[in-house]
This record gives sequence, C-alpha cells and structure tokens, in this order.
Amino acid sequence: MKTAIQEAISQLKEFRDDEMAAGWEGEAYAYDTAISILKDLLEKEKKQIIDAWVNGDNSDCLSEQDSSDFAEQYYNKTFNTNEK
Repeated sequence: MKTAIQEAISQLKEFRDDEMAAGWEGEAYAYDTAISILKDLLEKEKKQIIDAWVNGDNSDCLSEQDSSDFAEQYYNKTFNTNEK
C-alpha cells in the first residue's frame, strides 16, 4: 500500500520520464524539485502516521517507547516501499 504522498511521487516520476522521452529535458528540473519537496513531506507524513498510532494505543500495556517502536514497525510493514 502507498500513502498519498508516495503515490504522488510515483506519478510525478512517470510524468517526468514521459516528458523527457518526448524531448522536454528542460522541464525535468521542475519535476525533480517537486519530487524533492514531496520526499521531504513524506517524512512529515510518516511521523504523523506513527504519532497517530501511538496516540491511538489505549491499551496501557506498552510504555511510550514500546508503542513508538510498534508504530514504526507498523509504518514500515504497511507503507514502506523501496521507493525513496
């Protein structure tokens, strides 16, 4: 599963590659800049997902650190793709 930001990055990369194949190399910089901004936002989105998981853990069975570790594992299992 991809997050919305991950999907946006994939689509921009495809569009950039299509534009470059059509001879629009000058436009690649704008796409690369947009992709870079989205990658920065992806880190923020990851933190938001992990924080939501931790804040939603009402079990009181886990310490805050354990909950954060489980949240990180959840994110990586659910959303982590090889696309960075």
